[in-house]
Amino acid sequence: MKKINFAGFLSILLSLLTVVGCRTKNNEVRTDGTPNSETLTRINDSIPLPEHPRPDFQRPDWANLNGQWQFEFDS
Repeated sequence: MKKINFAGFLSILLSLLTVVGCRTKNNEVRTDGTPNSETLTRINDSIPLPEHPRPDFQRPDWANLNGQWQFEFDS
């Protein structure tokens, strides 16, 4: 029997652990259109979001902070 080197063994072990770790707890597929995650079920669609999420950070007047660009080929 051939000896398996340590790097080969380690890559096979990590591949198997990745496959096992990526499996989901619940493999059922919902057909009624409800979300599978608990986070999505807590979102309330009846409350509309404001136009800007943080209105305190809006500028009253926009200013170009970069200044006027001057190129070599400007006349």
